Amino acid sequence: MRPTFSGAPSGSSSTLASLAAASPLRPQPMRWPSAQVNTTDPDSRPMRRAGRRTVQGYNAQVVASPEQIILAAEITQAANDSGQLEAMIHHALGVLAAAGIDEQLEVVLADGGYWNSSQIARLRHQEIQPIVPTKSRTRTAPRRLSPRQGP
Repeated sequence: MRPTFSGAPSGSSSTLASLAAASPLRPQPMRWPSAQVNTTDPDSRPMRRAGRRTVQGYNAQVVASPEQIILAAEITQAANDSGQLEAMIHHALGVLAAAGIDEQLEVVLADGGYWNSSQIARLRHQEIQPIVPTKSRTRTAPRRLSPRQGP
């Protein structure tokens, strides 16, 4: 017995023959000819690294205590750290609260890639003092909300 397809009568070998003889559809041109697709891990993203080659991967975020105990960790598809600071601090606060630790974070130390003026302002409003460097070898313009640099 031959397999049948919905809409085709069971003895319709001519329909199957016409489908087999049909030419394949011509591929549509890509919108972005330089686009790359990772077929083994389609969720990963190209990550640019300063002064080094771009790699296909993820961006890892970690919040650790002064004793180097990991309080929170996340993997993101975001290519840079800007925009991750506030979310990671709130994640760490949630982990501490779940563990029954009621101490409030007072100071947060992060590298310059986490600079995000609006997030820093919101953390300051919550009485958390973020310390994020404002100078960068690659940045030519001063960051907004940065303290005055130099004499």
